[in-house]
Amino acid sequence: MGSTQLNRNDIVEQCIKVVQYFETSIAFHFSFNQPLQVIGIRDNQFLVLQLVFSQGRYQTTNFTVVDDNSEIIAELKLFQVLIEQYLDFIIRSWVDYFLFNKQPSTEVIEKRLSING
Repeated sequence: MGSTQLNRNDIVEQCIKVVQYFETSIAFHFSFNQPLQVIGIRDNQFLVLQLVFSQGRYQTTNFTVVDDNSEIIAELKLFQVLIEQYLDFIIRSWVDYFLFNKQPSTEVIEKRLSING
């Protein structure tokens, strides 16, 4: 059973970015299609983010560290803010891509977001 292992650079390069905030992105990857999983990318490093729902409402975001990298973990609050503020757009984009095979557009955010830690 030979599964092809992708390395970090391949995953980052092949991602479909749906939210771009300066050098930080929320994206999809064809091999990470579990509902509802997205990738948080910054400086060619990434986290796998699982959006958790209960009774149809967003509850929280669980994350999986791909590499032991404290720099990307330090950005977790930013990823959470991006997901919370662009949740409807991310979900619509995920559904379009994985269910309807439509290429999603990228929401580029050019204003600074308030990120309280």
